Amino acid sequence: MAPLGMSLKTFQEMQNDGVFPRELVAGSLDQVLLGLNLLHEASVIHTDLHADNLLISLVDDSILAKVEQNEIDTPSPRKQIDDRILYVSQYMLGGSGALVISDFGQAHIGTEHRGNAMPLPYRAPEVILGMP
Repeated sequence: MAPLGMSLKTFQEMQNDGVFPRELVAGSLDQVLLGLNLLHEASVIHTDLHADNLLISLVDDSILAKVEQNEIDTPSPRKQIDDRILYVSQYMLGGSGALVISDFGQAHIGTEHRGNAMPLPYRAPEVILGMP
């Protein structure tokens, strides 16, 4: 599997006015719908699909060496809470590969799901209405 870069949401925030070009939207939708079709055929219901859970593949993993060197030269901000150290992630520009559906933590195996799915702002009408 190719290394993964930033999420589609992070990439969107970097666009002028947060708006993607039409061609990018069409290509992204094609990839997401193909991925969802594959999940459907495998009887997997994601339940938490949104732009934060769509990651852009890196087509050239040499960017990883650059990020590593940058971290050595100028470490990312971090803070310590008790015995844990929290780091801020660096953006990895250079992702232009396929979108990858991620975060299957709330996924459901089967052909039907009832109950809450997805964060409230992203809920589909059938979920809000309590339908399968």
